[in-house]
Amino acid sequence: MRVASTSLRSWMTWPAWGAMGIVLLATVLLPAQTVSKIAPYPFLLSLVFLGLPHGAWDHRVFAAAHGTAVSWRHLTAVCAVYGSLVVLYGALWFAAPALAFVLFILQSWLHWGQGDAAYLRLWLPGRSGTPAWLTWLVRGGAPILLPIFRFPEEFARIAAGVSGLFGPQRAANWLLPPWVCSAGMLLLAVLVGPYVILLFRPVARNNPGYRAAAWEDAAEIALLYAVFCVANPVLAVGIYFCCWHGLRHIGRLLLLDETNRMLCAGGRVATAGARFAWQCLPILVAALALLGCVYEWAIRTGGGDGSDTGLFVYLALIACLTFPHFLLVCWLDERQRRDLPLGRPGRQR
Repeated sequence: MRVASTSLRSWMTWPAWGAMGIVLLATVLLPAQTVSKIAPYPFLLSLVFLGLPHGAWDHRVFAAAHGTAVSWRHLTAVCAVYGSLVVLYGALWFAAPALAFVLFILQSWLHWGQGDAAYLRLWLPGRSGTPAWLTWLVRGGAPILLPIFRFPEEFARIAAGVSGLFGPQRAANWLLPPWVCSAGMLLLAVLVGPYVILLFRPVARNNPGYRAAAWEDAAEIALLYAVFCVANPVLAVGIYFCCWHGLRHIGRLLLLDETNRMLCAGGRVATAGARFAWQCLPILVAALALLGCVYEWAIRTGGGDGSDTGLFVYLALIACLTFPHFLLVCWLDERQRRDLPLGRPGRQR
């Protein structure tokens, strides 16, 4: 695993940093109106590149974690449970769209922080200064909570647009009062402070390689919070979804699969990525077909009546897909914590 992890290291780090750097440059160099026009395009790209595909391998996770071959019986069982949870969340959109959107925000906050916690565990093993739950809250808070509190008008527009798909008369007033935004920013500061202090607590500095890992961790926190403090929130979240969260989760899954892990260990990361993409294709096509159906429904029923209808429909679908995806990754985290860091090599085909 260590050789494969080393081969993947640069693929998981530099593109993520570079993408966030590009967002900052666009914010500084381009007019705000131009940035607003291009902001939705990363979400369009995420349909087929890193974003949506990063969850399209979920049907293989149980088998890979156990080191067993994927069978039709396995696929049927996993897809039935997964599909039922997607439908359940879809029903919640119709029954209580405001609640569905709030839960989407909460699970995205935890899940994106969860993804970074896994990255730190796999690629910065010397860093052990902060508990996992605090990592979830701080790391996930940058791309989820910070845009909400820094740009409340944009958040209100997106939230009303998504919830309004399921009945304009049921779209809540999402504009947060200033005191809520101030309290939210204070909450993030309260979380980030202990996180950084724990990173550099003296007792942890004795660990070999800890100092470099801790500084890299702190640098990523600074980069994320800088980006989401100043950048257009739609652009920043779309880029983060693809080039940070999606990419790093795919790297984790490449290490989970024995064949892909061996390819990475041999320096054939691109080949492993192509194999991963091929394995994702059936579920990705099904998700895109579902997206198309929901979009057509939104247009026909008048739930979507603006240029951002496609984005709103996509976010509603992502919420449905994130629900079982988040639960699955929680299971994977727990298994890898109490058992083996990977599946049982040698048994998978």
